[in-house]
Amino acid sequence: MQAARGHGLVDALESAFRQIVESSSDFSHEVAAALFLPGDAILCRLVILGLFDEAMRVAIEDLLRTQGRQAQICRLAVADRIRNCLVIPVRAAGCTSAIAFVAPDGVAYTTDDLGKAEDLVQRISMASDQTSRAIAASKEPLDVSEEVLRELAHVLHVGDVFPRISAIVKRVLPHDRMTMTFQDTDSVTLQLASLPVQHDFRFLRVDPGILARPYVLFPNMTLEEMSWYEPAEAREFMCNSGFLSFLAINVRARDKRMGVEFWAKNAHAFSVADVPMARTIANYLALAVSHEQLASSPVDPSPARAAGYEARVTHLLETLTDQTRRIVGTSPVWTPVLGAAKRVAETDATVLLIGESGTGKEVIARFIHSASRVGRGPFVAVNCAALPEQLLESELFGFERGAFTGATHSKPGQIELAAGGILFLDEVSEMSPSAQAKFLRFLQEREFRRLGGTRLIKSDVRVIAATNVDLQRAIHNGTFRRDLYYRLRVFDIRLPSLRERREDIAPLSDTLLDEISQRLGRLRPRLTSAARAALQTYRWPGNVRELRNVLERAVILSEGGTIGADDLSFDEEGFEIESNTTDLNSVERDLIDKVLRECGGNKSLAAKKLGLSRMQLYVRLRRYDLPRQAMG
Repeated sequence: MQAARGHGLVDALESAFRQIVESSSDFSHEVAAALFLPGDAILCRLVILGLFDEAMRVAIEDLLRTQGRQAQICRLAVADRIRNCLVIPVRAAGCTSAIAFVAPDGVAYTTDDLGKAEDLVQRISMASDQTSRAIAASKEPLDVSEEVLRELAHVLHVGDVFPRISAIVKRVLPHDRMTMTFQDTDSVTLQLASLPVQHDFRFLRVDPGILARPYVLFPNMTLEEMSWYEPAEAREFMCNSGFLSFLAINVRARDKRMGVEFWAKNAHAFSVADVPMARTIANYLALAVSHEQLASSPVDPSPARAAGYEARVTHLLETLTDQTRRIVGTSPVWTPVLGAAKRVAETDATVLLIGESGTGKEVIARFIHSASRVGRGPFVAVNCAALPEQLLESELFGFERGAFTGATHSKPGQIELAAGGILFLDEVSEMSPSAQAKFLRFLQEREFRRLGGTRLIKSDVRVIAATNVDLQRAIHNGTFRRDLYYRLRVFDIRLPSLRERREDIAPLSDTLLDEISQRLGRLRPRLTSAARAALQTYRWPGNVRELRNVLERAVILSEGGTIGADDLSFDEEGFEIESNTTDLNSVERDLIDKVLRECGGNKSLAAKKLGLSRMQLYVRLRRYDLPRQAMG
């Protein structure tokens, strides 16, 4: 908990630093940098604004560590050039920090500049304290969000838990009544209400301009302010019933517009500060409604609709040929993964894929992309672990000419390039804290700035993230933001390891052999029984990716149209069945005996798991003198 707390406080200090320094014009500076050291010394972070190269970054970090204990004017030597610096110590938000300002060429800081810098740092300290207090108070909304998600995850019909959702949300957004409506052009249909009133006007007419707004807020509602709400009896009734405050969030559930409204009987119950929390709840309800629509929507038999379905199917067949090869499997742990991917594909929900390396997270992400409404849009993949911190931010958000040394021209980021499609963030846990903060803001506002730019850019992008680590543990350790985690985990899918789905190894191997052989221009080799036994025995720490690599090497080495066990290259520590012998017959015998015992003697089930026919299994039972009588 201490690490997570320190992480939040450092974020508060960093946020205040960036906002205040970027808006300050008290004195000129080429670079502003800060070193944040939480009280428990678990985290440290260097934030640099302005033009710099790696040599300057290292020099500034050394300067702050060694000379950041007292305010002073000092020198900084970088690349044989002496630069003037102001170094100011500060303690804020529970963190010890040193902040440096580096003068442009030809500028010498004075004592007067030092005083201005100290005043600026004092503003940073005060702002960060305010931000940290807000962070400390944000735990309850996060807990409420998680509780709402749990309620919605276990029901098909939102109406079954709508009053319960209202009761949960009251803890962070007090209200007397909560409603959910569907919108059609300039009319509204009341769908659900947490608290019935004497007259629930089911059909209402609303000003289309109101329906087009992201949110509608009336802190102290009067009858005149409700003129957009018809019929007149409806607005008179709501006002006469004592409702004085109104907040509505307009969202989309698949192809329908819907609204989530909060009503309160005291004035100024809602403010603009309540909009983000209200929108979070509305988005969760929209996702649940989308699932409900998918489950209950009938098939439209009209010719036009049928033609649309046919075109859609043709497109999916064209784009999913390679993907369907790689999602082979009918095991009990794999089938639910595909079902969940198909269900979420028809929504706009953000998806978090969780699984070990090589389990096929990008394959599932591409499957969701192809089956979604943005299937014809781009699919842009970014590996967060493959890029250094500074490069990751410029890769995601792009940069303007002159944003940093070497930026000779402007370049759009991957978020811009993914517009109208899907942005896939692989190994999202490796995203730097600074990039996490910026990406969270993008998810909230759907707009961003390029590095070195001032223009806000909007991008309609659906995000799918993937991780092979426990993000909850990362949150506890202070390396991943809790608020970003909940933004990404709107709909999470866990991908099982290959050793959990051994029934799929045989058909998956056959499919991969077809694909590899076709690509290499070779005849498709056959796996011997010993090779199949070895594939079944191995633990596959690298999962499907490792299986593909092993088979590709075997295809290259194989002769005579067959792949034997000797053609398979394994890590010896990956075998589950321990043996002091390399006799492959012993390996196969032990495997069959193990699988039979796991299946309670059921030979049909054992043969399926082993990738054998029932007759082939009986041949091996006789060969290895294993029991052949029915055992279950």
